Amino acid sequence: MIEKLFISKVRCKILDIFLTQDNAQYHVRALVRLLNEEINAIRRELKNLSDVEILTSESKGNRVVYSVNEECPIINELRSLMYKNKDKSKSLLEIVNRNGKTDLLFVSKQFFADQAGEDVDIVVVGEMDVNSLSKELTAYEKTSDRQYKVAVYTNQDFQYNKKNREPFLLNALSSDKILLIGNYFDLYN
Repeated sequence: MIEKLFISKVRCKILDIFLTQDNAQYHVRALVRLLNEEINAIRRELKNLSDVEILTSESKGNRVVYSVNEECPIINELRSLMYKNKDKSKSLLEIVNRNGKTDLLFVSKQFFADQAGEDVDIVVVGEMDVNSLSKELTAYEKTSDRQYKVAVYTNQDFQYNKKNREPFLLNALSSDKILLIGNYFDLYN
């Protein structure tokens, strides 16, 4: 889907690598090797992404190193787009959407991490068939090497628990998270 939205497949690859890795920093030749693309295409897209201030560049020795511009006003939305395009997200979105009307869905960043071990928080807000959702998420969890901690709230319960600082929700909201359904404004207001 992302490839059809953005004109350049090289731009999509560059965005994916920068936006889904913490503190990613790359120079042109490293990206050429990593993405297996032509150097001129990489240079052109890095310039385009720098021109619109999604990426920043700085000289380090004889190399120009690029990284994400965290001050970019749309960076969270772009990250969310990149993560939504991943197979893991698509599977989770299918399960959640099959079981009701979802207003908010976010997961802790560990959901996408390659290393095993850390628990993953999944928060669903909406009108859901909780029993069916629970069964499907339990089956989905068995395909993963992580344990899922899932909380399902109605919109009213979400606001109530947020206001009363329920520990699980407070922790999920304060940790690094990826919003898969909804908008960031609804998370905190």
